[in-house]
Amino acid sequence: MSATEASVGATRWMGNVAILLMILTFGYLGQSLIKFGLGHVGGFSFQSFHAIARFFAGCLSNGYVCLGVFCTGLGFAMWIAFLSRLDLSQALLMIAIGYLPWLLIGRFVFHEQIGPLRILGAVLIMIGVICVGLSKPK
Repeated sequence: MSATEASVGATRWMGNVAILLMILTFGYLGQSLIKFGLGHVGGFSFQSFHAIARFFAGCLSNGYVCLGVFCTGLGFAMWIAFLSRLDLSQALLMIAIGYLPWLLIGRFVFHEQIGPLRILGAVLIMIGVICVGLSKPK
């Protein structure tokens, strides 16, 4: 491998990492804002058409939910860019690196109870993601 090929490969890898970080950041921010906003909107119910309409009207009028949807949309745009650069199997598994930070956000921001088995599962997923990330595509 020549120095030029190595440089192009390193630049591409760094670009992939940058896109992955943007996907995760917009995802964390967007989903957290939506979750926070839903705390003010209330829960979804199939009780009646009126209850469903009221829920979605509450979502549309809540600034946190709307900003969260916008951030999630930016994350999706970055996902499209990411997917265009990698094999599907590699891209989908690399995105799973977000599981452990999601547990931390759930625990410390939303005060959810996180058991040791869930933490172990997230750590094992991250180890698998690292293995996939280090593998070479065909």
